[in-house]
Amino acid sequence: MAQKEFLRDEMQLWKFDGTRVRQSATWVPFKDDSKSFGKTSSSAVYDSTPVVDNRVITHSSNGRIVLWNIDTRQPIWSAKGSSEKTASAVSVDGKRVAFFDGTYLSVIDLATAKPLGSISLKGAGASGWNRVMWSPAGDQLLLIMSGSVRVLDVATGDWVHEYQLSESAICTNTSDYPNKEFALIDGGVLLHLPSKIKVCSYGNASTVQTLGNVTFVTAWNDSAGVLMPIELPHAAAKSMLAKAQDDPTLFLLHPGVGVAIDVSQVPSQYQAEVEKLLRKSIEDSGYKVDASSDIRAIAGVSAPKQEAVSYIARGSYVVTQYTSSLALKWNNKAVFNRSTTNIPTMLQTKRNQTIQQALDEHSKAPSISFFGNIRFPKFMQKPSEGKSGGDALMKATITPRGAES
Repeated sequence: MAQKEFLRDEMQLWKFDGTRVRQSATWVPFKDDSKSFGKTSSSAVYDSTPVVDNRVITHSSNGRIVLWNIDTRQPIWSAKGSSEKTASAVSVDGKRVAFFDGTYLSVIDLATAKPLGSISLKGAGASGWNRVMWSPAGDQLLLIMSGSVRVLDVATGDWVHEYQLSESAICTNTSDYPNKEFALIDGGVLLHLPSKIKVCSYGNASTVQTLGNVTFVTAWNDSAGVLMPIELPHAAAKSMLAKAQDDPTLFLLHPGVGVAIDVSQVPSQYQAEVEKLLRKSIEDSGYKVDASSDIRAIAGVSAPKQEAVSYIARGSYVVTQYTSSLALKWNNKAVFNRSTTNIPTMLQTKRNQTIQQALDEHSKAPSISFFGNIRFPKFMQKPSEGKSGGDALMKATITPRGAES
């Protein structure tokens, strides 16, 4: 099954049956859904994807996400964000959709139309030009918020990567997530996520999309165009990355780098333990503790606050929440961030223990053990100012023969 967009607000469904194509009547999913200057109009179909159980999910130009029954054309589930901040992506198997409304990142089961989980990014920084993408294996989500990069482990709810790459938006056109190690951002720049290294600029790549383990790219050269599968990164880019990682002058963070510890933002009763655990994390990551270093590991534990949390189909519960955070700063710029709370995303209860009793246990104190389990990146490129792709290590051109450097 596939879909074809006709006019901006119309859609038609195509079903393939052997050599035949059966086309549905044209319909308007978001009829009279938009109001502007006192006039009502239909919203455009920004994106549409066939999913499980004869359903299709659509994303409108005004930020509405709707899951439809194809046969009845009736909505099964919907969510509303804004045209500027809403981002969504369907997993490769068509069973889940990730939805970001500018504040909450949620995952929905498309067979049951029920939420599988959500995480708040309130206060996480600028939100605009947002993009969300699934890893090919469906176990991680890449979230781009303006110039920030975050990778979420879907099973645990933990952030695998979390940093500010640029002061300006990095995904205004090109974006893709070809594998867990790399993301493609504006300018066709391939970003190595663990180190922040901009490995290669594929300058003429106009559209890139990974389906499963295959990445397809369209590119234009002079008056001709090409659509082809490609491996990202290509062989020359892999070689360049390996070579760069042998050159310590390129990196701010590297094995043996000195890092100063700052626990002044931790309540006094926890400072000694946090410093001990953070020293362990620094040394286990191959760094060394150096009080005179201009790279500082700044630990923080927030004041307690009352929050309402919910677990699927279990209602809401009041908890006392603390946020434990760690930021590596250089020249007063955060180059690496990690954070967690004392309230787990996935809650396990003991025998005969209620959910509220389990949450009361977690509410007693902040998560201090977090500071002993941080793994800092082996390498991280020095931050650069300006646009996202101006300092890639190399350039390549997409041709019918593949990527050529």
